[in-house]
Amino acid sequence: MRDGASHIVLLTRVFDKSQGDVLELGTGYFSTLLLHWLATVAKRRVVSYETQKHWYERARRWQSEFHDIVFCRNLTRPISISVTGHGLHRPRPEQPPSD
Repeated sequence: MRDGASHIVLLTRVFDKSQGDVLELGTGYFSTLLLHWLATVAKRRVVSYETQKHWYERARRWQSEFHDIVFCRNLTRPISISVTGHGLHRPRPEQPPSD
């Protein structure tokens, strides 16, 4: 498999075993197009965020009913950790609990 595409089999499997929206942080040659077609067929939403203008310009051709491509203008520093807060069994409260 070509360099940079070794994750395609795993990504496809995870997509097939999951439900709901997909968040892609950074677009690429392989995953963005794959997620686009998987989401279109499954009628699931993908949101791809990109910080580099040239990658955004390339990826935005895949903008569609099920795929949003978003350019992040204000993200100028490298990110070393990304944290996603979610609840699997119940929705998060509107207000955090008071101490």
